[in-house]
Order: sequence, then C-alpha cells, then structure tokens
Amino acid sequence: MLRPALLLLGLVSVLALGGASGGALGETPEPSPSPSPSLHPTEPSPTAVPVDDFPSPAPIPSASPVVPYPGSLHIGDWVQVTGTGDCLNVRGAPGLTVEGVDLPAPMPVLNCLPDGFVGRLGGYPGDATEMPVLEDGHWWWRLLGQGWVAEDWLAFHHAGGFPWPERPDLAAAGLIAYQNGKDGSIWLVNADGSSPRKLAERRDTNEYISEPQWSPDGSRLMFTATGFTPDKGQTIAVRVIDVGGTVVAEFPGITQPAWSPDGGRIAGYRFESAGGMMGQYGVPVVLDVASGATSDIGSRNFYWGRLTWSPDGARVAYICTTSTYTPFDTGGQPGAEVRLVCGGDGLRTVLADGSDTRIVLPIDASVASYANPNWSPDGKTIAVASHSEASGCRGIALVDAEAGGVTRCLPFPAPGGMGGGCGGGDDGATEWNPDSRYLIYHTEFGAGANGIFVNDLATGDNRLIPAAPVWFVSLSGDGRHLVFGAEGYIWSVGVDGADRTLLGEGISPAWQPVP
Repeated sequence: MLRPALLLLGLVSVLALGGASGGALGETPEPSPSPSPSLHPTEPSPTAVPVDDFPSPAPIPSASPVVPYPGSLHIGDWVQVTGTGDCLNVRGAPGLTVEGVDLPAPMPVLNCLPDGFVGRLGGYPGDATEMPVLEDGHWWWRLLGQGWVAEDWLAFHHAGGFPWPERPDLAAAGLIAYQNGKDGSIWLVNADGSSPRKLAERRDTNEYISEPQWSPDGSRLMFTATGFTPDKGQTIAVRVIDVGGTVVAEFPGITQPAWSPDGGRIAGYRFESAGGMMGQYGVPVVLDVASGATSDIGSRNFYWGRLTWSPDGARVAYICTTSTYTPFDTGGQPGAEVRLVCGGDGLRTVLADGSDTRIVLPIDASVASYANPNWSPDGKTIAVASHSEASGCRGIALVDAEAGGVTRCLPFPAPGGMGGGCGGGDDGATEWNPDSRYLIYHTEFGAGANGIFVNDLATGDNRLIPAAPVWFVSLSGDGRHLVFGAEGYIWSVGVDGADRTLLGEGISPAWQPVP
C-alpha cells in the first residue's frame, strides 16, 4: 500500500503563520475569525481553518544560502506549542510560500494546533540530520504525524523516546497488531505501548505482507501476502495466524478479506488481475475458514475496497459498477478490450450463499463513484465514501440497508489543493463504535482540516483529531479509544481526542477486539 510520507504543496488560500492572536512575522494582524483547533462545528460539515481577510506578510529573506541554526532544539525532542494565544498553523512543507511557481503562493495549511499541544520533532522522512529547515526567514520543524511548524511558537518540553505519555490504564486493553515499516513484518505490542515483539515475517524478499485484521474473538490475525516472480507473475493469498505466530490457514488467490461476525467465514475477492487505483479485478466470494470451500456471490469486475458483513452474518455488501479493461499477455502485448457487466450498478447486498441480490444504492458510474462500504453494528445503515462532487455526496454517505437510498451525507472538508499521493484500499474507510452512534472516518488533502473525524450521529457534532496523513484507524474493543498510523508512526487516542500517545514506529495498526 503506497502512501506519501510527506504532504506537499498546491493550496492557494492565504493564512497567517501563527494563530489569529499570536501574530505573524512581527506584524500585528487585523482582527479575523479564530480557527478552532478541535473543530466542534454546529453544522454537519467539518469547519476548515478560516482564511484571513488580509494579505500574508512578506517572507523575511535569508541573509545567506547557508545559515547556522542558532537554536537549541534537536530531532527527537518533545516540544509544546506556546505563545500563539490561539493555535499554530501546521503546513504541508517548510515555509510560507510554495516554490517553483511564477508568483508566490501560500503554503498549504493542514491544521491549527492549540497552545499546549505536545509533539515530537522530526526532520524530512529518512533524513537523520539534526537540523531544522530554514525557509522564508524562519526555522521549521516537522512535528511527527502533523506537518511542518515554525520554531517561533515552540518550547522545549522534554527529551525522551516513546511510548509517551505512559498509559497504565491501557495495560489490560488488549494487543495492537501492526506492520513494521522497515522490514514489512507483523508485530504485536501491548495497548499501553509496552513489550513490542515480532509475530510474523515475510517468507522471502519478494513477498509483501500487509493490513493485519483481528478475528472477532481476538484469537487470530489474518493478513494479505502479495508477491511477484518472473515465472508466476503476481501472487496473492490470505494467511491466518494465531497470537503465537503459527500459520493456521492459508487461502491462495484471495484478496481484500473481511471476517464474518462469527469468525467462521471470510468475504473477499478471488483475485484475477491487478487494476488501477490499487483495486483488483476479481470475483466476490465467501470462504469457509475450516474447509476452504468458496461460494461466488457476484460477477467478475473491478473492485476497490473490502466487502462488509451484516452484523447477523446473513448478508454481504459490496459495490459493483460496469467497467472495461484491456488484458495483456505474458509478453506485455495488449489484447482486445473486455467489458465487465454487473447486471445492475451500485451498492448491493446479497445473502452469503450468493442469492437474493438487492441494489440498495444505484450508481451511475459515468458521473459518480463510491467505495469502502461498512455495515453499522445495529444493522440499519451502510456507510460508503465518495471523493467526487458528482456523487451528490462528497463525503460519507449513509445508506438505509433495508429500504435503500442515502439518508444522510457527512461532508468531507473542502479540498485543500495538495498534490501527490496514491490511493488504496483504506481510502475512505470508516469505523463504527459498538452502539452505532459514532461514525469515525479520516481524510487528508483538506483545507485546514485533516485527520480523524468522530461524528456523533445523534447530535451532529463532528470532532477533529488532527493528524496528517492518517492511514488505518482501528477502535478498541470497548469503543473508547482508537489507534491510527501517520507518517510511519502509531498513535493511540481517546475518541474524545484526549490522551494522545505515541506508541512507536509502524504502519497499519489494528486493535484486538477485547471488551
């Protein structure tokens, strides 16, 4: 799964360097709306950081191309945002302006962190230098999992590693499985961040294992293993292991798996060929874990995102839209175009034996697209994501699982114009809390609002937990905490946004579903 390690460039809105009350570059700004760091909007749409009505102050030119860093901070220090009087803008790259354009353009703003926010300093991903970056006359540091901030509003907090802060209250909250970003192996760590240990390794250097998922009872993990060899081409399999790392089952040719509520079956796709945007061409199937027997539940097509089970385990939902593709032979030569027909485009539910197909959200694929359905625990709603205005809901659409149709739209933040990056199976993924009241989703490339949104469907409140770029969010068994990955590190945090803890390095975390 490819994701950008650093969000870059492209936003053209004008924002001050510091918070609205903190001033910027020594100038006293005119009064303007104060950005809200925690984002509790009264309207259902997340509120981005407001755009100031006054021009940005001109960058201070550097005296020399090479300037010694005069400060005392170092990569690895923990620092606290202070002195803004409100909040500190986090930018997509160092500096106030975007380079490489004819006219200076403001650097994209990702979030605004409040006074008192504590984070850990980093540099460019993979760069071990102990220096910050000098741009537009100011020294810039990367806050891990956030973006770039000016040192002007940072104060040394403490020196130390992680996990931090200590979370003894989570010692009995189960295990967190994750992927080691350096060697690709699967690891386990206690929920309080203690005792990280390797669980499963790649079988060879050509194999890539990813996206661990816990069984509903927390006794097993499954993950996807992909590989490529000149003689076999691309290979895909689902591998199931126990908490000791022993392989208990393997299912070649299956991808994008999802556990059934009872843990006895897996819904996935029988892989046939790779598709664009990290999707695959294949056939949706239900697989019996004990016997390995599979039942086709739909036609061959292009699919993006996992299937989802109804909470009673009777039905499976997935999205199918008619598409075409060009096959290639082993020599790389294109063949005749192939048209794949769904027999009714849209979000559909089907019994686990493949019968009684119902289209609960018809989709005109020429103007709209949805992905990553997720069935609510109460069985009433299926959440799907769309990044297209043409869909009629650029955000998370809530679909009536029985009667069909969109009942509500939870809009994404306005686009921020940041370029780069590729999508994948987690793009637009959602999480439900156990009583179906809260829907949790994550976004990036938003104008001043990026991270994890916790939407209270009863009140309409939408809380932002700021981070960028977020990738994979998983709830604790009791629904009170979540774990997420950002920039090659893993954090846990309460669903109320409190108690943010840096657990360590890694990607694709999954919290063991224990009460």
